[in-house]
Amino acid sequence: MINGLCECETQNSFINNSLCVCAENATNSSNICMCPASYVYNNKQCVCEIPNTFSVNGQCICGNGALNVSGVCMCPYQTTLIDNSCICDIPQTILTAGICKCVTIGAFIMDYTCQCGINSTNTSNSCVCPIGSSLIDGVCQCATQDAFPENGTCVCGQYATNISNKCVCPADSSLQNGVCSCFTQDAIIVNSICVCAVNATNSSNICQCPVGAVLSNNVCACQTQFAFPVAGACVCAVNATNSSNTCVCPTGSSIISGVCVCSTSLSYPVSQSCQCPVNALNVSNTCTCPSGTTLQLDVCTCVVPQTQFISGSCACVTKNAFIKNSVCTCGTNSLNISNTCSCPTGSVLVSQACTCSTQNAFINSTGCFCPVNATNSSNKCTCPTGSLINANICKCTSQNAFPVNGTCVCGVNATNTSNMCICPNGSLLQGGVCVCQAATSYMYNKTCVLPIQYLIYQLMQVYQFELLQGCKLSISCCA
Repeated sequence: MINGLCECETQNSFINNSLCVCAENATNSSNICMCPASYVYNNKQCVCEIPNTFSVNGQCICGNGALNVSGVCMCPYQTTLIDNSCICDIPQTILTAGICKCVTIGAFIMDYTCQCGINSTNTSNSCVCPIGSSLIDGVCQCATQDAFPENGTCVCGQYATNISNKCVCPADSSLQNGVCSCFTQDAIIVNSICVCAVNATNSSNICQCPVGAVLSNNVCACQTQFAFPVAGACVCAVNATNSSNTCVCPTGSSIISGVCVCSTSLSYPVSQSCQCPVNALNVSNTCTCPSGTTLQLDVCTCVVPQTQFISGSCACVTKNAFIKNSVCTCGTNSLNISNTCSCPTGSVLVSQACTCSTQNAFINSTGCFCPVNATNSSNKCTCPTGSLINANICKCTSQNAFPVNGTCVCGVNATNTSNMCICPNGSLLQGGVCVCQAATSYMYNKTCVLPIQYLIYQLMQVYQFELLQGCKLSISCCA
């Protein structure tokens, strides 16, 4: 204890949990806590003596990528030590074998940034030269002589062709600034031949436009609007006049082949102006024949036979007829009588078809009729109860049934079972009555019986009747 404080006897040790201990990685040698080589004691810790080093498994090593130069850890050129690692200062680079290299394959460092070579593009993190070229001294150079990269491939200049791996211009021209230019002044290349522009002539190896014209888009165009060159000079079209340096045709006409003609093939000039043909319509200064007509001798004439133009459209000459498949026809069930489409008696024309006025009625060439077995009540055809219309006949829904007085019934002695009229065993339906088939049998109480049985049943009915009348059984009563 010194000055009231407990101090460890071992030099450089300190008290931890009531025990005198050396710092981590230090050892006690002759009562002195000693750090390993390259370490120094600092604030109860063994720390690396050389700057920019850190401790790993009891040894001081330089940071990741750093080099020990004369006992000093140094990061390579253009790198900085960050979190014990040398990090490249230039973006998109990584330290490889002591040198910062661009992450993009084929890129190089210029002006403190990663760049692809001239004409090269970064595709999927790789510098790629155009097709037909390779990178030489930082520039993608085409293998074909005088070619240049464009849209990812090497091409020859305009009008030039690739012959034996060399861009060659047409005859009488040479390559200038990537374009084949003719030796004749102001000439142009058409189909690999040097020629003067449209309307121009070659005079002393110079293409010259007619008087009053200038070269525009490879054509000698007259400065007077709508004029055209004739015999070396610009003139207006036939019938046109020059007004304020503009050739003007009469209203409604335009220049065609050097002549002012009406704007559409359907119009024609009359008294210095264009008029539409008879029956034609003028829509936005365009003459148009109505639908179903064609122009014949300056008249819009109906195309379909037996039609005439009335009130702006073609209509059939036959009254009430309509046009179908380019033919005038009467409506369904209608007949042409004296040049008029007429419906049968009891029907009217609805949507190009003759329709019966009576509901549920059917129509033929002579008139409207209710279905067989139906009755007309209040202008409506009504089938008997228990029947439906089928093929213009009211048919009972129960099989073998037939209508009687407005209702479907089964035959005499038959019964309706599951929508089917069934006769008793041994009988068939004949004339609306179930008749026994055996020649010696009779129908009694919906059952075919023998004659003796039938006689007994008849006598029993007589006896029962007499009892009901209060008569005693006697010969006179029986008589």
